[in-house]
Amino acid sequence: MAGSAVARLLLQCTVQRTHVLAGQPLLALSSAIHRKTSAITANNLQSDCIRGFQTSVPMCKKLRGRKHKVHELFHPRVVVENWPNVKYTTEPQACRKTGGRSPETGRVVNHRRAGGLKWTYRMVDSHRTAPEDGPSVVEKVQQIIVDPLRSGRLALVAGGEHKRYILASCNMKPGDVIKTSGHIPRIAVKAFEGDAYPLGALPVGTMVYNVEKYPGDGAKLVKAAGTCTQVLRKIGGKVYLQLPSKREVCVSEKCMATVGRVSNPDHNKVIRGSPQMSRWLGYRPHSGWWQRKTGYHGRKIRGPKATKIYDKPAEERFSIHKLTM
Repeated sequence: MAGSAVARLLLQCTVQRTHVLAGQPLLALSSAIHRKTSAITANNLQSDCIRGFQTSVPMCKKLRGRKHKVHELFHPRVVVENWPNVKYTTEPQACRKTGGRSPETGRVVNHRRAGGLKWTYRMVDSHRTAPEDGPSVVEKVQQIIVDPLRSGRLALVAGGEHKRYILASCNMKPGDVIKTSGHIPRIAVKAFEGDAYPLGALPVGTMVYNVEKYPGDGAKLVKAAGTCTQVLRKIGGKVYLQLPSKREVCVSEKCMATVGRVSNPDHNKVIRGSPQMSRWLGYRPHSGWWQRKTGYHGRKIRGPKATKIYDKPAEERFSIHKLTM
């Protein structure tokens, strides 16, 4: 009786044929056995995603028919309570850890996340904006703090009647006065560390961080500890940058950036002296499966990638289908 019921449910599974941006069809099968909502991400490859597994592209005989688990594209470490209704504040916000589970489905999507010390979330303002024709915005650094949820240090700055957190630079200290300008002069400005300008106002060779992809969209690039990018050239209202990964990107000259380098440059040199320290940071032990690479198949030397141009906000490259019964 149980077997016939399962077969009846399987026959009632809905098959939806969708078209992704590249024009390739994707078969999304939703089973009635699982009552929870499952999300299937459509990519440009034609694949069948069944119960969270995806078949690999057969590049050789050993990989033909091999299946691997499909993980979500982004997994947050913490979730802030009542996040949409919280206004900007400098007070630490209570948050709960996800423990490696998806906030939507509750399923494990990262097996190496669990436990750890209790943390609080601090809102960081990623918009360093100022009027193009008006005076510059002047702020004073009040405090430099350590945020456990970020690799770099945070600076509490105050100007006028407001306070906010921003990413601190390497040599920033309490008492410094920083300036934010939105004007692009005919001659490049002489900028100091911690000041924010449009990329078109900075001279070639300047080291910057906290870079915007699109004007007014907020900083999205170069925000990790100890990182910075260099202004390579300026051509026709566009500025070319070299990211820490050596990849070249092209953005508008109106995109804001902060002069200097992100604080805490020794972040990657910290040694975890014991397994307990990894547990304090919220990492579980890995499986222990490790194989030495022999180099039998040689090494392929690849050339640099083409320059990525951020001309306008990209359209949605994939669609997420929530399949329910």
